[in-house]
This record gives sequence, C-alpha cells and structure tokens, in this order.
Amino acid sequence: MYLEAVCASDDTGRDIAAEARKAVALQMLDSAAHSDFMVSIESEGDPTTQPSGRRLAGEVIRWLNTLDPDALLERAARDGHEALPEMTWQHEEWRVRVRPVPVRPEARGRPRRLIGARSFGAGWIDGWTPIRDAVLSKARRYGELDLPLVVAVNVDSFRLDPIDEAQALFGQEQLVVAVGGERTEPRLERARNGAWRGPSGPRGRQCSGAWLFDNLSPYTLAWRRQKLYLNPWAHRSVPDAFLLMPHAAVVDDRIESIDGRSFREVFGLPEQWPE
Repeated sequence: MYLEAVCASDDTGRDIAAEARKAVALQMLDSAAHSDFMVSIESEGDPTTQPSGRRLAGEVIRWLNTLDPDALLERAARDGHEALPEMTWQHEEWRVRVRPVPVRPEARGRPRRLIGARSFGAGWIDGWTPIRDAVLSKARRYGELDLPLVVAVNVDSFRLDPIDEAQALFGQEQLVVAVGGERTEPRLERARNGAWRGPSGPRGRQCSGAWLFDNLSPYTLAWRRQKLYLNPWAHRSVPDAFLLMPHAAVVDDRIESIDGRSFREVFGLPEQWPE
C-alpha cells in the first residue's frame, strides 16, 4: 500500500498574511525578559504592514518597570487578575492589550518567556472542511494507482470531533424540511460535499482510507486519539493487517467504529509517556 501524510488546521477565517505579521511581532515580545513579570495579552484587528516587535517589546518592558510586583500580587489575590492594570499598544487596526502577571518572589530572576497567556478573541471555527480538502487533494494527486492509498491527516485543531471527521469524508450534516404538500418530520441527511461523496456521487475512489490523528506529536503518541476510516467506494481495499488499528467502516448506511490497538501498545510505551 501507499501511505501519504499531510497536516490540516482549523479554518478560523483569519487573514493568513496578517496572522504572520502579528506572529513576528509577538515572537519578539515573547523573547523579551523581565525578572518580576510575565504578561497576558489579548489581540484584535489586523495590520496591513509589519508591526515593530522591537517597539512593542520595548514599550511593554518600560511599562512593567513602573509596576510593583508585590503590590499587584496582593491585588490579584484579593480582587482577581481582571483588577490588574492594563496597557494598550496599537499598530494600524491591530490592538494588543497587555496585563501584567506578577511572578512570585521565589521564582523571580529566572529566565522565562514573557508571554504567559494569550487570547485572540472569539470566532467561528470550521473543523471539517480542511480535513476534507486535505484528503481530496491527495486522492486526486496521483491518478490511478496499482496499490491501495491511505491518506494520514494530522489535524491541528482546538478539538477533533468525530462529527467533523464524518462530515469531512461523507458530507456535511443537514436537516431537511419539506416545504408544501404533506407535512413530514424533518430528517437528517448528508450534503454531497464530502471527500468521498460529492455532487455526482462517489469520488476520491483512489483513496482507500483516511487515517485521522488528533494533533499527534512525539510527546502525545501514547494517548492522542486516532482512527482509520475505510472508503466504501474505493477501487482497492485497505490491507487486512492495517485493521489492527482503531478504524471505522460503513455498515448498512451507518458508520460503525471498531476498537483497535493504540500506539502505546504498538510501540510498548509506558502509560505516562514521555515521563
């Protein structure tokens, strides 16, 4: 068989170029150091030109130098973190609100990153479309193959949900309501917009299976969830030996999951890996 690996991330609808500009500036801020404080930041808006990370870091450090960490520790313990002072730094339409996080006396003076917590505001997250596009692009890349193709997708998401996995491969869930004529109960169907089922029926049939991982890394190998989905319309079946892994198959128009061996068992890793 052939195994093709790809990464996919949640689609947050953000401007990729603007996010890259902000990341450069925040990396400069994070690399700055202060003996008595870390900071929490909230960010909103987008810059159209590159913000100066050096200027941002310099202004934050100068502001922190005016604060008393012991007094702020007492205030935070009494009134909560929201009661601490705040500064705002702005470049074009991008605003960064900074709050101090006082370091306890016994931990002061040690090297550490400056940013202790960050928030970029609330918004809608599309978790299934990037998975679909990753699987579909790999299935179309090579044409007809002489062996089964499995696409392994490492999904970097806030939370990889089984609903998103199924929507990515078989189509988005939708509630269908009849209009006019005899009244019927709404019914749940799948739109024809999945990697394996499109407007004209089955597609991506070169792909025998999609092996989906929940943000896998060497450090999460022992406990992160993973599942191999079998394509019911594939030209070639996944080898039986591969079905030792946790997998899912379509049975009587339903997706049924079958337990398998975890990576911890396969590689003989301790339960508390990597400790």
